[in-house]
Amino acid sequence: RNNNPTVISRDNLLLLEGLGFDLRDLNKKEIKDYSSEGVRVTSIIRGSIIDATNMQPDFVIVKMNNERIKGVDDLIDKLQDVSGRVTLEGFYDGYEDTYSYYFDVR
Repeated sequence: RNNNPTVISRDNLLLLEGLGFDLRDLNKKEIKDYSSEGVRVTSIIRGSIIDATNMQPDFVIVKMNNERIKGVDDLIDKLQDVSGRVTLEGFYDGYEDTYSYYFDVR
């Protein structure tokens, strides 16, 4: 069983803090249960860009701009290369609906 936390470089941590959330990779059980890779939002900074979208902690991000997300590193790579509208798609445990959250990168 691998319970190691996701390791994020300082530059990538600053990117996530700038947006206003902390993330972790889904574990093997979650990937199996959801039949999908992705990342879980573990916390959101009040007053941040992400907070303004009304996203809640425990949101599972599976797509960014219609591209599948494999993990935290993959999402960070995509965020570093984007400008304009960003759409994060995913779900919350216990809810059948898919949710989308939007913000703009300049």
